[in-house]
Amino acid sequence: LTNPVDVLTTIAWEASGLPRERVLGSGGLLDSVRFRCLLADRFGVHPSAVEATVLGEHGERTVPLFSRVKVRGQPVSVDPGEQAKILKELKGVSAKVIAGKGGTAFGPAGATQSLLHALMSRTLSTVPASVVLQGEYGIRNIALSVPVVVSNGRFLRVEEWELAPEERTALQAAARDLGEFAEDASVVLGLAVRPTLDSRLQDIADRTLRNGLIAYDRRHGWRGPGRGARRLRPRVRPDCDVRPRRQARTARRAAGRRQGVGR
Repeated sequence: LTNPVDVLTTIAWEASGLPRERVLGSGGLLDSVRFRCLLADRFGVHPSAVEATVLGEHGERTVPLFSRVKVRGQPVSVDPGEQAKILKELKGVSAKVIAGKGGTAFGPAGATQSLLHALMSRTLSTVPASVVLQGEYGIRNIALSVPVVVSNGRFLRVEEWELAPEERTALQAAARDLGEFAEDASVVLGLAVRPTLDSRLQDIADRTLRNGLIAYDRRHGWRGPGRGARRLRPRVRPDCDVRPRRQARTARRAAGRRQGVGR
């Protein structure tokens, strides 16, 4: 969820050693919502009547798919001049929000909620999310926002849509730039020589699920720690023994009861 989300998704995959199906970034989900709102203003409809998706980087190298825009279920065309204006507005939305209220919070929170709902549902959903590609769209070993099918806590596959030539070119250009950024970040963080944390992270994840610390119920949504969470509470250390305080408290209560009887 943290920016730069695509670079960090790549680094998380490299550092953890987890399969790519276990590492997912919010990617272009929020950008897609903003894209639909901008198009809805242009066509004078409600955003829910617009189908539009943004792929690529969550940032300057965003790739809005004008070739797949639909309004009320019908394909529409946007002239190149209008496309350039919309792209410029799309890239500047975050700056406007930050200038107006000091930061972006509700938009990313809503996008995160939508992603988690789709991810934890048993129903298959296709969402734009940042995942490490392994040959899809001609890209390998770098995370980008692409349409992915998610369900039951993981993404199942990447959908390869038919894109306009300029959209595919922009997507591959974004991958080249992000690959360089991710490589530089990996060297700075020492990931090139650091052993993977696969077994450690897997043990933590298995223990967390086994003890019910995180659970999702289709009817009630996210729920708090289960009964098993109490077993993970640390025991009192010898240098922090609570028995003397407990004994003193018991003695005070007994003295109070005796005084009450004497009266």
